[in-house]
Amino acid sequence: MSTTTIADLAPEILLRVLLLCDVYTVLSISCVNRQLQRIASAKQLWISAINHLRNRSLMETWPSYDPTHYTTEELIEQVKRLVVDPRTWMSPSSSEPVSPRVVAELTLPSEIQCPNTQGVCVVRLINGGRHILLAHSKAVELWDLGAKRRLWNRPHDVDNLAVSRQVESNAVTLAMLFNNARTLEILRVDLTEGNLSQTVVMGLETSGWLSGEAFLGELLLIHLMDGIVLVNWRTEMYVFLGGLASDALPPRVGLVPGHLVLLRAAIRPAPAAFGQARAFGQARGLSEWPDGVWLFFYATSDLASRWRPVGDYSSTSGFVSMWNLEPIAAERQQLDNQPLSLNFRGRMTPSVHESPVRSETYRIIVYVADPRHAGLNAPGGPKRPVGALLRYNYVVSAKLRLSLFGFARRALSSSPSAFAYSEYSVHERANTITSVLSTPTPDSTNGKLVAAPKDRLARDLSPYSCIVTTLTPSSVVLAYYL
Repeated sequence: MSTTTIADLAPEILLRVLLLCDVYTVLSISCVNRQLQRIASAKQLWISAINHLRNRSLMETWPSYDPTHYTTEELIEQVKRLVVDPRTWMSPSSSEPVSPRVVAELTLPSEIQCPNTQGVCVVRLINGGRHILLAHSKAVELWDLGAKRRLWNRPHDVDNLAVSRQVESNAVTLAMLFNNARTLEILRVDLTEGNLSQTVVMGLETSGWLSGEAFLGELLLIHLMDGIVLVNWRTEMYVFLGGLASDALPPRVGLVPGHLVLLRAAIRPAPAAFGQARAFGQARGLSEWPDGVWLFFYATSDLASRWRPVGDYSSTSGFVSMWNLEPIAAERQQLDNQPLSLNFRGRMTPSVHESPVRSETYRIIVYVADPRHAGLNAPGGPKRPVGALLRYNYVVSAKLRLSLFGFARRALSSSPSAFAYSEYSVHERANTITSVLSTPTPDSTNGKLVAAPKDRLARDLSPYSCIVTTLTPSSVVLAYYL
């Protein structure tokens, strides 16, 4: 009886199979033997992989980028840098950092004419670096970077804005808060002509705020002081998630497919409020939930019977207590094998990124600040941790956290304003004209000073490729670092 293995397949069949695989699988197969390594090194395969990543917004490039102009080795290196860091930031002969190199720079005349001190200013690179979204006190704008033209313009003073991480059918979905953050509008904008395809409007009882981590596909999460509103904009339905008023500060929420990611600085609730959370804790040896910073995972399918029409919004009619939902996983945040105390609650940020190399896998980066040490790290003085950074790899299909590590950020005078998948972050330095792009190491001396104009209104770090976007009253500048 003969046995056929993958190595017995014709090279052209193997190549077709690899074209359907994720990057992790291709790299793993290339390590089996020389024959498979040759097939996995086909330039056609890596051009296809990069185009696929760009179309899924998992890799950002400059408008004139063409993968056919690079060798196979260079294409593989570009994909690997999505997971690690820009190669020119570390010396090849030592661990000493070197100056980052800008490989491309793009400037747009944004015609903003917006005072520095008025209104919210937001800049977001979207759709694999092909488009950019701007929000300021005069309007919300969508630009095509390749054509350097404005596709869509909405004159309005926006209180808050979020954009979905997924681009579907060549359209982007935006969520905006108006009228002192009490009116939510969700709309889809075509990325070719700038036409609107759908609009949802919802009134809120109290002011809310949005974050990019809480907008995925058809689901949007709105943060309120006493709870969270989950909106399905396709079906125009909502659920109000409450029972969070006893927390030390408002929780932060992220989304992965089919699941909510809830970061809480939890205070013990009254015994009667435990509900399903009590049973979950008791099954894991917890007679009560200890105070501290917790990361919870919930299945959105558990809310199937709780949805209500957005036109009937009320914080009571669609109310669901988080303590009556059973989490599928719960993790108390720790640093150096010690649980984080409630001192680490000056700012909590969960940053959610889909893996560019492994399918159905997400990276959740948790930053928790300790406000007691903010601004105390003077040059030459004692180094006090101003926060903790922890990482989770979350496999959607298995509903299981695979790995976790944490370390302190030291000698940082302010909290990170943005994280990339590779764990690089942007820190705005107070009273200076620079920002710091910090490397993902415990020692923040590897941070790099990046020039920033004095009149900057907003700054953004792309989720995957290292692209820093700066918004000023007269222009938008994109710097592409290698």
